[in-house]
Amino acid sequence: MKVLIPTSGCGSRLDYLTKYTNKALVKVGDEAVISHIIDLYPNGEFVITLGHFGDLVKQFLTLTYPKRKFEFVQVDLYCGRGSNLLKSILYAKDKLQCPFIFHVCDTILKEQPPTPSYNWMLCSTSNKSGTFRTVIAKNETIIKINEKGERNYDYVYAGVAGIYEYKKFWNELTNIVNTSEIEDLSDCHVFSNLIKDTNIKTYVVQKWYDTGNIENLIETKQVYKQKYEVLDKYEESIYFIGDDVVKFFSDQSICKNRVKRSTLLSGLVPEVVGSSNNFYKYKLVNGELFSNIISEEKIHSLVDWAEKNLWTPINIDPSIFKKRCEDFYFTKTKSRIQDYLLLSGEEDKTEIINDIEVPSCDEILSHINKEYICTTKPVIFHGDFILDNILYSDTFTLLDWRQDFAGEIEAGDKYYDLAKLNHNLIINHNIILKNGYNIDTGKDGIRCDVFRSHRLLLCQQVLMSILKERDYDIAKIKLLTPLIWLNMSPLHIYPLNKFLFYFGKYNLWREVCLQQNYI
Repeated sequence: MKVLIPTSGCGSRLDYLTKYTNKALVKVGDEAVISHIIDLYPNGEFVITLGHFGDLVKQFLTLTYPKRKFEFVQVDLYCGRGSNLLKSILYAKDKLQCPFIFHVCDTILKEQPPTPSYNWMLCSTSNKSGTFRTVIAKNETIIKINEKGERNYDYVYAGVAGIYEYKKFWNELTNIVNTSEIEDLSDCHVFSNLIKDTNIKTYVVQKWYDTGNIENLIETKQVYKQKYEVLDKYEESIYFIGDDVVKFFSDQSICKNRVKRSTLLSGLVPEVVGSSNNFYKYKLVNGELFSNIISEEKIHSLVDWAEKNLWTPINIDPSIFKKRCEDFYFTKTKSRIQDYLLLSGEEDKTEIINDIEVPSCDEILSHINKEYICTTKPVIFHGDFILDNILYSDTFTLLDWRQDFAGEIEAGDKYYDLAKLNHNLIINHNIILKNGYNIDTGKDGIRCDVFRSHRLLLCQQVLMSILKERDYDIAKIKLLTPLIWLNMSPLHIYPLNKFLFYFGKYNLWREVCLQQNYI
């Protein structure tokens, strides 16, 4: 059975979610939308039209499903004036000279529709005629197809159809593309003409899920829950497909360096078993997330293990590494602050946060001693050393390692790893996913705060006690922690981005003041 999935469109109704990727790769549950479709047809052969970030779709499917058969068709005009769905579909004509299923890339079904032995359109009851085209049927045969917004209808059309009489379909589609002056041409325009001289049956399902706009995507995500909860980001995603974990990065250099660093961290991180320009893949590792099992005793074990296996010295010119630290902690931080301000439309200025007058970020950073922060010994490092990136079974396995340290792949700063761990004992995925933080702007200034786990608070106290006994610089860790929040802020969506920015700014100023006896 052949299945046509058009992925060429820009996905403009999904707004920021398709700024760096294709709408077929938007995550629902633990998988990309297109994975839910691929899984629906275990014996299917797929024809995929490519356009908006089409190379990402091709990379993802080729890497993730090496045993499935895909034929890719590049669409030249896929966005803007003169583009439409029918023109994109027409590019696949030569690949589909047989009965086939048409399945839009933003519809998820729970059950596989039938192989086309007759023409059918997949329909369902719904009150969202303003969002979807609708049909009127008589004795299960469609007699009229309505545009969006029609009040008189029997079913909504879900964007999936079985095309048995394919020659009639292609002839009608070609004729419409060549003669119609309508801008927004879709498959429904073909079906509307076909019902005049051939039968198209309704194939009625009780449940189907749309991911084509923000509102419907949110509703669909309520049905398809994540088993492995991760925070959404603009420019990267992580998918869990069968026994595979697939990571996506909009920035190809990040993906390339992650793969390189996986060999440097061999034995500490999962083995990468496949990669492309923007994706890499590794096998799912058995074990418990450290965030689920952490205890005061296990903090001891983690630090002991990291000192022995991870934070081992690397021989790099000290002056070169000091410059790396300056770039990482100061140049990068200033760039991330500007990214946040640009995205939010806000201004970096003096303001009241939690009843304290806090100066601009530039001024705060000017009070930090670069020599003090950047004088440190290079070691093998992880770079995102948080509880949810650590698995434990008989030993520790590290996930989601950082791609570099200011361009340096081999070495980094163990104090950054410790600051990441400290940050995560204060702000962690579970708290964020439960909205356990607040950010409010009022006439008296900005207020921000976060709920904390008592168990993690105790673990943080134990961590600091261990580090103090072993002569680690606790003050440096406390300075780097709020720098992390400032750096994270532009990578997340509202309101988390705003909370991280102001919480980081507030705590960085408090730490600077405490260490320099300003207050």
